[in-house]
Amino acid sequence: MAAPTKTVAQKLLIKPGTTVWASPEEHLPLIGALPVDVDVADVLSTATTGLMFAADESALHRLLDEHRDGLSGPVNFWVVYPKGNKADINRDSLRRILAEYGIVVPPRCGGC
Repeated sequence: MAAPTKTVAQKLLIKPGTTVWASPEEHLPLIGALPVDVDVADVLSTATTGLMFAADESALHRLLDEHRDGLSGPVNFWVVYPKGNKADINRDSLRRILAEYGIVVPPRCGGC
């Protein structure tokens, strides 16, 4: 029997009874159904999980600048961007960009 497939929310460590924040918020449905009792936070600093959806590097810089004060709040922080060379962001450039904002991506973060 095959192992059960995890949902996108589970892969992003969004657990029941926690909070999630997304910017832009209208992109939140892209990750699918949220677990039971997950609330959407109004501000990044109060969220358990933060998601930034960026189409390109300049959009990511705008989001990071806009929400700089809340970056240390979430336990889990993810940047969602187009893959497959459809954007000027990749795993290596993302590490550099986030480092400019004091965010260090752990080396074990293979899905980043």
